[in-house]
Amino acid sequence: MRTGALLLGLVLPAATGLAAGPLAAQTLQTRNPEARRAAAHGLALARIGRSGLRRLLASSGGIGDLQNRSGSYRLVSQLERTRLGVLEGEIAGLDRALGDAGLPPEQRDVLLERREIAAAEIRAIPAYTTTYSAATLQGEALVPSGFVGDRPLFLLLRVRGHGRWGGSHDLGVRSEVATAAPVLLLSDRWLLAPGVTLGRTDIDIGPFDGSSGATSAGPTLSLGGIITDAWSFAVQLSHAWSRGGSTILRPGADGPTEVTTDASTRTTSAKAEALGSFALGGRGDHALTLSPRVGTFALRTRVLPTTNSLGETGTGPFGGVETVAVVRAGAALRASPGSWSPSLYLGWESELTDVTSA
Repeated sequence: MRTGALLLGLVLPAATGLAAGPLAAQTLQTRNPEARRAAAHGLALARIGRSGLRRLLASSGGIGDLQNRSGSYRLVSQLERTRLGVLEGEIAGLDRALGDAGLPPEQRDVLLERREIAAAEIRAIPAYTTTYSAATLQGEALVPSGFVGDRPLFLLLRVRGHGRWGGSHDLGVRSEVATAAPVLLLSDRWLLAPGVTLGRTDIDIGPFDGSSGATSAGPTLSLGGIITDAWSFAVQLSHAWSRGGSTILRPGADGPTEVTTDASTRTTSAKAEALGSFALGGRGDHALTLSPRVGTFALRTRVLPTTNSLGETGTGPFGGVETVAVVRAGAALRASPGSWSPSLYLGWESELTDVTSA
């Protein structure tokens, strides 16, 4: 399932306090300690905004989106195996019947025809394709929350929704993730953001009149640094425990059978990304900036053994461990017409690995 894709996005994030920089700088000239401490938050926001660290924090949903993709791959493989298993079972039964030496010739011809039809259906099962449409909606706030020593402290609150639809099985996948993380400025060039995430993913399984859902929670840790005035980078590590299940109607010779399966997974993920910022012209409210970015995302999921409602056991279609990784590159063109910063992003993405088993 190696894929390549063009990514196009239009983003209108709210201002992050960049306008507070000059005012904060004036306030720091006062002798009022409380005013100087309050102004430090404005200066910190301006610093991480200009460097690109703010945008790196805002784009950290890539790991959750990749987990969404991995889960749908897993489900699609299960659906293909389910359909294949039904047809293979039918062929095995026909082969046993055809092994009867006393079978009348006309009945043998009927069974051979049915076997050929089942074999043709197996040959016609399409490989899953990852051509899909996607949409993401995100809202967040970076709230001043005091100090640790003399270092400004913020609270990052984020809600992110992601949806995908399409593929050869026409699955509809929806996920929502909420994140809360204190953001500490370790120095003028470094920030640390340990936090927690809570998420939910739901999948509509149209071909089998079923559905799948899972809830996940776990810790996350982000570290960002300013390399030069033009480049910054961020690393994010996350771990999530997920529990959920699926229900499908499995076809059979005597009609469909409802099959319910519980599932538990543990996912460890990592992200590393670099972001540049280059002025193309204009000043103040007419500034135009080019922001190239490149990064890699990877996750490793451990699927715990489970038993479905028919008593069948397993650890998932890819074994006990699954791995997915992608690399992304692109650039955003940003304008700053006042208190908003609209941007147009164009990028490319490719999977480095398929979903695999250990």
